[in-house]
Amino acid sequence: QCVYSLCLTPMKQNLLLLLSCIMIAAKAQTPPAMVKDVYPGAQDGILADTYLAELNGKAYFFGHPNDSTYWLYQSDGTDAGTVPVAMSRYYDYNEPNFRKWNNKLIWVGNDHTQWDNNQLMISDGTSGGTLPLIQVNASTAINSWKGDGFAALPGGFFMILIDSSESCLFFSNGTPAGTKRVFRPTGTVYYSFDLYNVVNGKLVFNINNDIYVSDGTLAGTQLAYSPSFFEHPGKGMVLGNYAYFSYGYELWRTDGTNNGTTLVKGPFESQPQLLAVTGNQLFFVSAENGSGGELFVTDGTANGTHLVKDINPNGSGIMAAEPLLGTIGNKIVYVGNTPTEGGDPWVSDGTAAGTFLLKEICTGTGSSYIQMPATDPVKGFVYFIAEQCNQSEQLYRTDGTTVGTIQVNSVNIGTTAFTTLRPINGLVYFSTIASGIGHEMFVTNGYPGGTITYDLVPGGGYSNSSEFTLIGNKVFFTASNNKGEELWSSDIPVISDVAETAADDLSAVVFPNPANNLLTVKAGNLPVETVTI
Repeated sequence: QCVYSLCLTPMKQNLLLLLSCIMIAAKAQTPPAMVKDVYPGAQDGILADTYLAELNGKAYFFGHPNDSTYWLYQSDGTDAGTVPVAMSRYYDYNEPNFRKWNNKLIWVGNDHTQWDNNQLMISDGTSGGTLPLIQVNASTAINSWKGDGFAALPGGFFMILIDSSESCLFFSNGTPAGTKRVFRPTGTVYYSFDLYNVVNGKLVFNINNDIYVSDGTLAGTQLAYSPSFFEHPGKGMVLGNYAYFSYGYELWRTDGTNNGTTLVKGPFESQPQLLAVTGNQLFFVSAENGSGGELFVTDGTANGTHLVKDINPNGSGIMAAEPLLGTIGNKIVYVGNTPTEGGDPWVSDGTAAGTFLLKEICTGTGSSYIQMPATDPVKGFVYFIAEQCNQSEQLYRTDGTTVGTIQVNSVNIGTTAFTTLRPINGLVYFSTIASGIGHEMFVTNGYPGGTITYDLVPGGGYSNSSEFTLIGNKVFFTASNNKGEELWSSDIPVISDVAETAADDLSAVVFPNPANNLLTVKAGNLPVETVTI
């Protein structure tokens, strides 16, 4: 490694001395490679829309070595170590294939004995340890589970399983004998069935307009609260020892008991939409006194529940059906909307002074149509994709400050090109279209010049890389080439963070990282300096 000191001299009123010290790692990196051609030839060996899962340092996925059999596979990252575990496949393409509990994988699918019926399956990664938790029969045959219908207790887990006519709540301790239905809705029509979370050792959930709690037993699954009016609750989240939820135009909370289910505040002028919990406060979207949809916050008390800031007095200050982009410490990043800037990223710490625009991506009243948010917990960055005034999509990130909200790179040429955005170990893996390259794999550290391109199908081909998953010291993913869609892996690249120094509102960046034989320094409007290594 080498250390360099670079100096820039200012041209205007103040003297700026910039010392940027960069450690350039010269470690050779092994390029991404296919792990195994599961289905020899040009056919796909990975099932469509499969998800990857980690268990005991190995990758698990669903594959098929031929047209007639489907298997749960495990892989240690080598051809010889990529082997079938048990004959099985998942059922629902639209939901995550795997859930993980107690060092085991859980999914809804079918084993080799019941291809016409689906079961709740569990696996410890061995053939003998892969078995159905619910034996298929007329009363327990299932089609799939609800995507958000999973919650864990120390001694087991809850899940909403859907059969041909209704959703039922099941609890399992990980064994067939200990997997039981604990709640079945009465009647044939219901509007909502959501698991809020575990509160005080019990699951809190709602069905239609009623709040229930369950300890995992039939006798311990009871009605906690049923109001005298009909309004189905909005999905809840937990703050402290309470699960919060919206009930009609009101904000409520419950500790799982009738006496502990109380109104926090309301009615508002719209049903509260719960966004996120940070520290000791919960953010939500609602309206009052003609404010339109705006950001609110609560600490669980009526006096502590209030409008944060009315950023659009003549309309809604919230843009997008799902406005939350992520959380950074005690702040949330969300999509705000004003009559002068349109829809852009905003940040809030729950105070009016701490709620402000991060960056106007589309200048003027146009909206940037932000989507695909992803939070990197290592660096505290929130990433998202945004359109530049109906032009191409670009990758941005923010650290919750205006100067730290930047465009990461400029690679794609389409308007709907990004398909994957996955933070891993302080880096972000993504897949998009780049001019002259095709739809390929990229890795970025979140700084200008810190993006690596992996052209897996040279000549403008499409590898459609996806499902980036950290397993051990490698990243596994799925990709396609002339051998179809298969399992691939990659070393984690060394991408040194670009040095950034700010003085007198002048920021300097040094790039690229990794470097070749040149380093470039750019500071505000000063001349660009290039240094030969």
